[in-house]
Amino acid sequence: MKATHIAAALALGAGLAGCGSTTPANEPAAQEGGGRGPITFLGGKFEAESVQKIVDAWNAAHPDEKATVVLLPESADEQRRKLIQSAQTKSDTGDVILMDAVWTSEFAANRWVDELKLDTTGFLPTTIETAKYRDKLYAMPLFTGTGLLYYRTDLVKEPPKTWDEMKKICADDLPGQRA
Repeated sequence: MKATHIAAALALGAGLAGCGSTTPANEPAAQEGGGRGPITFLGGKFEAESVQKIVDAWNAAHPDEKATVVLLPESADEQRRKLIQSAQTKSDTGDVILMDAVWTSEFAANRWVDELKLDTTGFLPTTIETAKYRDKLYAMPLFTGTGLLYYRTDLVKEPPKTWDEMKKICADDLPGQRA
């Protein structure tokens, strides 16, 4: 795989900069050999629609550095197997890869991905920690899988602090609601 520094350029240049980076979208990615593009983005079917929007935005802003999306198999195990196979054979199939957070240390330890030097201000700290290996950043969060709980202030005056409190509020204070 080619240097993954392009991952930062693609993601940040396509509008994720609003998530916290101050890196200008037109700033070249630091990689050996210089230059960027064309860029191949490897991702699974689950995130295909979101990734395509990012790639479309990148392509509109960088017509000389076109990015394309190549879909990996639907199964996470098969995605991992394909990415490892590409890395072990030093294939240049993908420049940017979407990988599960639990794979970060494996890919970093085997030097299948490069360290990223990016400003992570504004990102959820726990998601940034999952993107690190030995205190160095090797990935950037795109999807966090973070669940959010909303409540109606007209029905619940104070948000619950524990799961048990939430179940009690649902059972006792909200008639007709199920915990």
